[in-house]
Amino acid sequence: MLTAARGFKVELLLCALLVVVGAAIYLPKLAAAVLIDHDDVISVIAATCNQVRYSEAIPTGRWVSAAEWQQYWQLDTFGCFDQIQHGLTYYDIHPPLYFWLLHIWFSVFGVSITSGLVLNLVILLITAVIIYACCRVLDVSNTFSFIVSAAWVLSLYSRMTISVIRQYALFSMLAALLLLLTVLWLKKRQPGYLFGIAIALVAGVLTHYQFVIPAVMTFLCACAILARRRQYKEVTQLAIVSGLAALTFYLSHPNFLEAMGRADAQAQSFSLVGFAQRLGSVGGTVLQLFNPLDWSHPLPFGLLDFSDPLYAAINLLNVAVGGAGLYFAARLAIRAYRKRPDTLDAMVSVDSLPFVAGVASWLAITALYIFFVSPVHAIGLQYLHFVTPFLFVALGQAAEACKDSIPRKVVVALPPLLVIGAALATALFVAHRSELLRIDEIKQADALILDSDEIGILPTILWHANPATKVYAAATQDDLLANLPDPATVAEGNLFYASSLAYGNTPEKRQQILERLAEMGYRNEAGLSVSVVYLVPLGGEIYEFEH
Repeated sequence: MLTAARGFKVELLLCALLVVVGAAIYLPKLAAAVLIDHDDVISVIAATCNQVRYSEAIPTGRWVSAAEWQQYWQLDTFGCFDQIQHGLTYYDIHPPLYFWLLHIWFSVFGVSITSGLVLNLVILLITAVIIYACCRVLDVSNTFSFIVSAAWVLSLYSRMTISVIRQYALFSMLAALLLLLTVLWLKKRQPGYLFGIAIALVAGVLTHYQFVIPAVMTFLCACAILARRRQYKEVTQLAIVSGLAALTFYLSHPNFLEAMGRADAQAQSFSLVGFAQRLGSVGGTVLQLFNPLDWSHPLPFGLLDFSDPLYAAINLLNVAVGGAGLYFAARLAIRAYRKRPDTLDAMVSVDSLPFVAGVASWLAITALYIFFVSPVHAIGLQYLHFVTPFLFVALGQAAEACKDSIPRKVVVALPPLLVIGAALATALFVAHRSELLRIDEIKQADALILDSDEIGILPTILWHANPATKVYAAATQDDLLANLPDPATVAEGNLFYASSLAYGNTPEKRQQILERLAEMGYRNEAGLSVSVVYLVPLGGEIYEFEH
């Protein structure tokens, strides 16, 4: 009994250490965030119950105070869950659970960039504990369980996922929870685990429609295992639970087909060039799978830039680390596979479930991307994060199977190396993102003109604006050219012009607007561009003028 109690304390201590390390590494990164990006803005507007209002009634085409725009991302009423669901169903494509949770979180901690990101950090750390528990249930030692869970927390996939105010961290947590509950049920077959599986299923699909992918792959593996055991009663139970979960989801979100139809309408047409580009993007995400560093510096979305010697050195370092991590993980997995009995029972077993379900889920989501079902941006690391709990649990199993051939010095050195790499990545992020504080200069504007009122563009510019600043927002550059107002009629002093190059806007039209402003006496413009990261989402510039 004393030994069992001591062992439980060790497990709690290791889980607590995971949480402390993750929080210490990521809180400085999240606190340094000053720029809210395209999709993050949509999340905030949805979670504050303003999505319908923004989509149907905005003060475009006239001078108003910035405060009139800023009300669209302020939370005035708690509990407007129906409004959130309605807005997402008819003006977006996502199910509502994450946005309900974000609404509650904002009600407690306030609406800010950092608070929205910290919610993802909390979810990430809970997921790390779930991964640790899953490894332990699958007979992985606490040493390897801790190392694998820590590596997952500090991986580039996790870093990118908590860097956006979106539902991907919750998606991954529920996928990990489904894996853990399925493994526990297959081992112990207790009804309580079936109930937990049903809850995870409903919550997962209410978080992201693609939760169907890991759910189907996990259940196919589970059914194969049960059929191999001739436990057909349990197969029936799993089918019933799945059906009840689907019914509960439908009753909770009956109009989901509206959003699904909108997602289908946004799919890009097939092209050979696009196909080749998508294949290349898939290769990049694989290379980053076991990378603890952050090669999104200096560019977002994992792109490389060699225009500066420092950037080149950082990118080469990250490519080398990512490639080495992938090589050693693959080598360990192959070695573990060769150690297993070459029998059908070994292949169709609970021990094989994390690897098989994880790889199958990755293949499925990759196929959707390669064949143009998913949009072109949907290969970012956060979109594939839900697969990583499966793969890292399988990596822990492989390490346990090969423990006799892994040098002790590697086991001892790996955790501090992971922490050092992650701390370096956070330091680079903080140093680089300090450049983005230039967006704060928008507070100096007496008047501000924007050539886009898109929900993912305009709020980013006005997030830091002085509420008293006079703002003229046009729907597009064409509208602005057709009716360009004179800022001098509403405010004296300096003018800022925020120009987006998305949604049909072009550099040529922007130049025409700049020339028109010069004719009004607004000259000596100076851009607020910083390095290679845009202050305007999806590309664009911010100009400052003196009259």
